[in-house]
Amino acid sequence: MRISIRMRMLIVMNVLVITTAVVLGWLSGQVAGDVVKERLVREVARNTAKVVRDRHLPFSDAMMNSLSEMFGMNFATVRLVDGDILGSSFPSSLTDELHVQIGRIGQRGTIMLNNQRYLVDSHRITRKNDRTGLNEQLQLCAMASHEQFQDARKKTFGRIARLAVPAVVVATLLAIGLSFTITSPIRKLAGKMDRQAETATHSDSPESPHTESRSAFSRYGARGPTEVVSLAASFERLLDRLDEAQSQLARSERLAALGKVAAGVAHELRNPLSGIKMNVRVLKDELADSGVDDDSVILILREIDRMDLYIQELMGVSSATPESNLGQSSRECLGPVNLPELIDSVLPLMSGRCKHAGVEISWEDRIETPPVRANGGQLRQVLINMIVNAIEAMPNGGRITLSLETVAGPAVRLWVRDTGPGVQAADDSDIFELFASTKGDNAGMGLYISRRIILANNGTIGYDSSDDGAEFWFELPTADESSNNQHA
Repeated sequence: MRISIRMRMLIVMNVLVITTAVVLGWLSGQVAGDVVKERLVREVARNTAKVVRDRHLPFSDAMMNSLSEMFGMNFATVRLVDGDILGSSFPSSLTDELHVQIGRIGQRGTIMLNNQRYLVDSHRITRKNDRTGLNEQLQLCAMASHEQFQDARKKTFGRIARLAVPAVVVATLLAIGLSFTITSPIRKLAGKMDRQAETATHSDSPESPHTESRSAFSRYGARGPTEVVSLAASFERLLDRLDEAQSQLARSERLAALGKVAAGVAHELRNPLSGIKMNVRVLKDELADSGVDDDSVILILREIDRMDLYIQELMGVSSATPESNLGQSSRECLGPVNLPELIDSVLPLMSGRCKHAGVEISWEDRIETPPVRANGGQLRQVLINMIVNAIEAMPNGGRITLSLETVAGPAVRLWVRDTGPGVQAADDSDIFELFASTKGDNAGMGLYISRRIILANNGTIGYDSSDDGAEFWFELPTADESSNNQHA
């Protein structure tokens, strides 16, 4: 159980005050009892004996009863020569037992009469016997019951206990004040660290602060004060955010460097590639005019289109810093896109490569769907990327299935399913990140560019994987829904 510093101080201070009061009360009660034993009974015995001797008072039962009423304890007079009881405040039925008990203890001690314990202290008196005319030794005994001492202890303990109540109140207020001075700076520091952690970076999928706190509590132990453990959790969150910010900064620097290289490479390749493509088309037209139908020319054009696709990806990476550039260009070119027509335009382009790889590609459950609002050229690039990835995932051949469906939103979802081994990625990895690839000879840019395009077109992208294959999809709102959202 985790207890805060404030509660710990309250508990410690109150326990300390209460324990001190109990110990002092018990010690004071013992001291009070000892004082009653050692002084009260002895003083009463000595002073009473002096008064009786000086005033020549009788030692009868009546006198002993009078002394008992005056001092609140019992008295008895014993003749030392034979131990006879000359007078006693006890009932006559206890005279014999009193004679035995007094003879056993001598001048002072403890006796038991009628199941009651008494403390006895005595003082000797010398007087002349009226009958014999000789001096004789007498002993005046003062006897206080044990209950009297217990009452004295209880009264002393009660007074100290009553004083402990305001002491507990003072200790509580003092503990609250001290704990506030200790915990307030800790809480403020933890709050500042949490705010700093929140502004340090904005992760796409940040870990819940409650989850981080629970994990920190489990790491730092349940016995530590809540404020200290919370501070440790805040400090750890700040370090995590700083590490994440440093990682993103390094990633941005790599993207910037890669963007410069990609822009240069794309510029140097695109111009000669455009010339090659133009000449191949001229060759194709000349062959057609000559009546020659050569599929190799069509294959060359498709491969040139493929090379142009990767050049476009390089150019996309070169504009990835800042990432808002892609979104801005996409929004400027948004318009209604018919996904069935988009699929029809991509399938002929990919059919040759699929045939060469031994992959069968088909469009399942061909349906007409509402147009989506997006950048048609970019969506074409995303679909080609998904098909190329599916082909590369099946080096020994397989089957690719495309399908469309209308989902809630309203939106349209396009599926690209394959019969490969599935996505072989770690559970905590994001295959849509830049340079993330499950194939060693792949640069890991296709899915990254695809996600950026889909997000810039106000859609979502994802995948499902199993041993029977992978299913990649992207989903875009319909053109009517996008228009309503913009007007809203």
